[in-house]
Amino acid sequence: MSESPLPFRKRGRQEEDQVLDLPSNAHRQKIPRLSNPTASSSSSSNSVSSAQITAPPNPQSQVDHTNLWLRALGNLSTKDQELIWGLQPSLDTRPFSKNGVEELLDLTRQVLQKSDERSWKFTFRGKVIIARDVLAKIVVWLNRFKDVGDVAVNFDPVHASLPWAGIRFMFQAAIGEHEQMGDLVIAIERLTSLIHRGAIYERLYRPATILGDVIGHLHSAMVDLYSMILRIMILCRRIFAKNAAKRAVHALFHPGEITGLLDKCEELETRVEYEAHNCERTRSQRADAEVERLLSRLQEPVLPTDERVLSLLETATERERLEVLDWTSKVLYGANHRRVRDKRTTNTCEWLLAHQLYHEWQETSASTILWLCGNAGTGKTFLTSKVIDEIRTALENQPNQEAFAFFYCNRNEADRREPLSVLRAFVRQMSTTATDKGSIQKNLEQFYLENRIKASEPTMNDCKKLLLEFINIYPRTTLVLDACDECERHKRLELMDIFDQLLSEASKPVKIFVSSRPDDDIKKKLKDRSNIQINARDNHHDITKFVNSEIGKHPNWHVMSPEIQAQIVDTLQERSQGMFQWAFLQIKQLLDLDLEEDILERLGKLPDDLKQAYDEIYRSMSKAEKRIADRAFRWVMCACHPLSTKLLLAAISQDENSDLLKHLGGLTENLVLKYCHNLLVIDPARGVWVPSHLSVIEYLEKHLWNLSQASCLVSNVCLLVLQNTTLNNREKCWGVVEMDDQTWSPKEINDPDDPLSGQNLGYLSYYARHHWPLHIQSCNDTDTSSNSTRLSSRLKAFLGLPTNSSAAYRCWHRMVEMDVYNYAAPDTTVFYSSNNCEDLNPASMASFAYCAFGLSDILPDWFDFDWVNDEIRTLQGTSFLGIAASSGSISTCETLLEHGAEVDTQTRSYFGSALAAAAYWGKEEVVEFLIREGGADINMQLQHGMYGSALAAAAYWGKKEVVEILIREGGANINMQLQHGIYGSALAAAVSGPYIGTSEVRYLVKEAGAEVNMQLEHGNYSDALEAAERNGNSKATKWLLKYREKRGEEAKRISEDNERDGEESDGEEEEDEWEAYYQGEEIEERQT
Repeated sequence: MSESPLPFRKRGRQEEDQVLDLPSNAHRQKIPRLSNPTASSSSSSNSVSSAQITAPPNPQSQVDHTNLWLRALGNLSTKDQELIWGLQPSLDTRPFSKNGVEELLDLTRQVLQKSDERSWKFTFRGKVIIARDVLAKIVVWLNRFKDVGDVAVNFDPVHASLPWAGIRFMFQAAIGEHEQMGDLVIAIERLTSLIHRGAIYERLYRPATILGDVIGHLHSAMVDLYSMILRIMILCRRIFAKNAAKRAVHALFHPGEITGLLDKCEELETRVEYEAHNCERTRSQRADAEVERLLSRLQEPVLPTDERVLSLLETATERERLEVLDWTSKVLYGANHRRVRDKRTTNTCEWLLAHQLYHEWQETSASTILWLCGNAGTGKTFLTSKVIDEIRTALENQPNQEAFAFFYCNRNEADRREPLSVLRAFVRQMSTTATDKGSIQKNLEQFYLENRIKASEPTMNDCKKLLLEFINIYPRTTLVLDACDECERHKRLELMDIFDQLLSEASKPVKIFVSSRPDDDIKKKLKDRSNIQINARDNHHDITKFVNSEIGKHPNWHVMSPEIQAQIVDTLQERSQGMFQWAFLQIKQLLDLDLEEDILERLGKLPDDLKQAYDEIYRSMSKAEKRIADRAFRWVMCACHPLSTKLLLAAISQDENSDLLKHLGGLTENLVLKYCHNLLVIDPARGVWVPSHLSVIEYLEKHLWNLSQASCLVSNVCLLVLQNTTLNNREKCWGVVEMDDQTWSPKEINDPDDPLSGQNLGYLSYYARHHWPLHIQSCNDTDTSSNSTRLSSRLKAFLGLPTNSSAAYRCWHRMVEMDVYNYAAPDTTVFYSSNNCEDLNPASMASFAYCAFGLSDILPDWFDFDWVNDEIRTLQGTSFLGIAASSGSISTCETLLEHGAEVDTQTRSYFGSALAAAAYWGKEEVVEFLIREGGADINMQLQHGMYGSALAAAAYWGKKEVVEILIREGGANINMQLQHGIYGSALAAAVSGPYIGTSEVRYLVKEAGAEVNMQLEHGNYSDALEAAERNGNSKATKWLLKYREKRGEEAKRISEDNERDGEESDGEEEEDEWEAYYQGEEIEERQT
């Protein structure tokens, strides 16, 4: 018969396979996320008294498999047998029924309620375990047993009653409070699962279907396991028969006693699994449908449920739901996963799912991180995709209320390398469950409505709060992050810190799976976490399957001799050292060879590693190939978004040393692919150019051009395009933009009078006009190459004079202003955040662009800065320094101050001053610079704008770090009456803003000293409370009201104490009470 191995759960240690001489991994079934022992045996048997216990028969003999528990009981001493019988409902072993299961479920729910009330956690084997998750698993076991309980009870009432009576006692003990309650709950879950598993094994493997010797070994192993289960029950009976004081003494002198017996259970369980494997290999093909059903049930994962989740979900129409979800995150994480999954070689990556650490991560009831660590090209992303498929399939096929989210980072895509994009995608996916996709979390919908009204979007802090709220709603949450090392280096540690906070503050289990390279900062952060290091031994079989799958595409493969085929496969597998990218590159080269002689010669000259492979490829390029490939490499290296074929062809056709644009000259997509020799490929799903692997970009940056040098080339080409736009009516032909598949793209209009018409230059123009400042900002001022020198000259010519811009500049200004006005700018445009197109008006003033884009590094002596004048303003009333402060350019701010700009000049802008502008946009470094180096007056009353002071501007937008700087560095007066603006005080501005919560209000009041009851002399509100109420900030309103009430009570009590005692209270007790109240409010806010 064909082998149908069981998905046994591995709980033992790594060396158990060797000790028990278990079969190799190739013959072991992979273990599911959580195993599912669910049923009992079925036949009939009479109740058996303790007097009937006899010694167990020889395991080799044919035994009555229904008496295994009685045989196990016979292995105990007489005294222990009496204790077990003492746990039974009566001396007659009363049959166990579904009512008994309901009783156990009621007991479980009682303990579950206690754990919820206390958010109960305990330590087990060095991990912080969340009790609710363990108890939820027990509920799953009991419900599944109840589902098939009639079969078990009719078959064997002793089997149903003998162990369950012990479980009942352990539950009753767990309802009380004592030091070993955690160990007890863990023991109940383990024993419950083992009892279920044993019942199914007894039902599956019967003498009628299994050879006598084989079934005898299984029964012998199960008897030993059952005996250990009974011993654990006896130990619990003896411990919890003591009073509380004696239990405490016992726990002191016998720590981990229950844990030690559970360890022995794990060893015996491994032996049972081994014998069950042997039984499965010999099980009769005539097994009935009921057996197959039980086998199928055994394979189902354990997915804890919590019906309360449903009450927090709200049904919405598809349109409403998609609107909220798309606002939350627009990253196509599902499409990213499909691309990886479709490229994954069939039947690979199984080794990870069978890894012991992976099972421990999945099964433990603690919140944990599992780190998959591997060098470049070892297949981390494919392994991660396997984990995603495994978890998602389990959740979609079983009733559950678990939360699951995943994300693939990609350094070459702006929206996939930002930690904020990761968190927003997680929030989107956790807004509903896999089995209830028609609903959405109520608090997300409310958050969406509030922020849409205020024209704002989620921040990192917002996402962290939402994720924590969701995590504490769902019974379990799993987060998967691929390629963490491809996140922005200076931001990814902030993401890891948020993961740490989620793990520590969650009241429900959180499982986080992270894959990355062993970069030093990530290694330092995750070194103490469970980690799986990928090595050649682990993915040996995956590499072999990949090589066989790809090399078989050779046109002559079917006519090659088996010896040559084996030599090719073996050589590639051995030399790859576990690197898929290395194997991919070598296979691509072999596919270009026709003759066996050439193939064998190539096999003898394979490079040792990826660097040598890239060196070899690059050196093999001809001069003509390098000219095109070098441009393509640099464009892909630093592009602000992935490039389409039309855009890339137009870009690399241009000569950065020329003053005129060029046509394509016959350049095609296939030619570029050929010239790049598989280092660049086209993503088939998106139709954009990407490196075949991240290591390609790293090789280029390290050995050919750095990012600054690549950006210089791209900047030159962008400016070349802008300078040539004034010719042949190109502004009109290249300026048309239309919506295509929910994204804006140019629509090039052909002009018969333009020799470059129809050459895709409209695509290049659209990219150039929105991204040239970003590329120039990436150019290093220490770069002395010819490209850098040419860039400075070209930029000067493009800008024209500071107060009289060039025709090319004014043409560019009109085009981008039209794009922005029509909401047709790309998401990656330079005008996305603090850079505002309106700050460049009038277009005749190129000096505004100089300040807005921080061009002082490229043009350090631009016209000797005789144009700097505080009286010159944009049409919005912003000064040069205000523009530079908003953009976050410290060097430009410094240059302007050196040449006469006044730091405290009052402006008629939206902000009122340069410091307020920097505070508003959260430019912390600029704020510090203007205070320390510029000597800015922090408490200056601003005559124009909405806020009245720099502190109020920062407080309104919840820029807590900036608020702290203003208070710490310059002593900002938190209670200053603001004479202008609409808020009247910094606290009133804060509670009116879109990003304020109780923690921010608490900081302003408790730490910064804001006066809650201060009556405002100016502005639209009488006090901060009215500002919070009128702006719909319910959290801040509630907090302020409670604070007023508490302070009123304290003042009254202090007054009474003074009258009674004649002395002043120190208020320390009242402060402690208030702190306790605040912490309770914060917990309540998280768990609402």
